[in-house]
Amino acid sequence: MAQVATIQQAAEVPVVMGFGTAAGFALMQRAATLLAASALVPKEYQGNIANATIALEMAARIGASPLAVMQNLYIVHGKPSWSSQFIIAAVNGTGKFSPIRFQVEGDGDDKTCIAWATERETGERLESPPISIGMAKKEGWFGKNGSKWQTMPELMLRYRAATLFGRLYAPEILMGMKAYEEIIDIEGEAIPERSTEKIIIPTADQSAMAQGFAEREAKIKSFDDSIPPDINKDLLDEFLTRTAEANKSTIEAVKVSAADKPSEFWKVFYAYQKQKLNSAKQTKNKKQKPEPEHETNPQPDSVRAPAPCPNNPEITYNKSHCDKCVSRAGCPAWE
Repeated sequence: MAQVATIQQAAEVPVVMGFGTAAGFALMQRAATLLAASALVPKEYQGNIANATIALEMAARIGASPLAVMQNLYIVHGKPSWSSQFIIAAVNGTGKFSPIRFQVEGDGDDKTCIAWATERETGERLESPPISIGMAKKEGWFGKNGSKWQTMPELMLRYRAATLFGRLYAPEILMGMKAYEEIIDIEGEAIPERSTEKIIIPTADQSAMAQGFAEREAKIKSFDDSIPPDINKDLLDEFLTRTAEANKSTIEAVKVSAADKPSEFWKVFYAYQKQKLNSAKQTKNKKQKPEPEHETNPQPDSVRAPAPCPNNPEITYNKSHCDKCVSRAGCPAWE
């Protein structure tokens, strides 16, 4: 019963996506495969399981929706960056601050914007460094190709101030990355808006990816449904994990392979299970081996042994002989 309870408790432990465990990594790969086959994700992730996996890991790290991360993570000149809108939403979503507000003062080049919010724990008002139109001109942001400072200065002031606020007070959200608008201002040449991008995966390729994902899931289910009733689930989980690690693969991949060649897999596993159970049985028997009888009235070794044996007075025996002697009852050396 204790073993059954242990198995049930182990089965109830949720698997968390991530690189930390084989099961977590396998789950993340399955989710990435599904997302990469979708036409609703940006083109950087369509058909690219590796990029989708990274996006899932980042989403888990900051506690955001995977789709939101994919829609707001841009690659500009090979550098990952967040959209300013996402930074504002993510900072507001931490629950650590009141919603970000903006304080705008001045005119012309002296127009200045500060992003601020109240820290809920302390009640302190937190402010970003001031951003001004004059600063944008001195830094050369106005002259960059694709920059919106000339056409949307009010919005850009707020975006830049919010980015600096997030970098100062919620660095775990930005993870050291710049805002998309920052990289454009520094290096220029904006990329096209994602809303105008077309699906780049041909329909046939999408169907093949979806079919491959469905077949993989079907094989995993087939393996899970075909587990014989006489197996030890703890040992099976251990065997799957060790096999995945030995092959630098995942538990899911091992299950797929086992579903393709079930007789070979179960033959090897039964041998593994037999060896493990026999080893555990031997260990248990050793622990249950009866202890030697204890002496009722032990005497100090100096009195008991060495001593002459009444049955053979010419020979002196030590304690180990007396302990095993069947005629020790009434023996003066023993008593």
